[in-house]
Amino acid sequence: MTPLIDIVFLLLIYFMLASSFVERGEMEIQLPKAALSQARAERPVSIRITREGRLFLGAEEVVPARLKARLDAFPGEVKRRGIEIAADRRAPVETLVLAMDAAKGAGFATAAVTTLRENSRVPGP
Repeated sequence: MTPLIDIVFLLLIYFMLASSFVERGEMEIQLPKAALSQARAERPVSIRITREGRLFLGAEEVVPARLKARLDAFPGEVKRRGIEIAADRRAPVETLVLAMDAAKGAGFATAAVTTLRENSRVPGP
């Protein structure tokens, strides 16, 4: 008979491998919808904008005044991949424009705004 601890470890390993770790789960962002949204093949640099207008570069919060300087630090290869901006649909448009200007000023090839397909369900109001 297999000891119970072995079964527990196997279950732990199974759930660790089967789980998806989503960066977006750390902060609640409700994305706007678009009819023609599409997935990207490679992982670009990501900026997240919360409902309150707070900026996150990856998982780290960045003050708007320092965003361009932080984006300038990325190497050219990363900048060629572009940048992905996910803004809450209730976020201030000014913050989205600031993020796009910082990306363009830092030399990123493209700036894509993350959306959901129109037939996707979005929780919340």
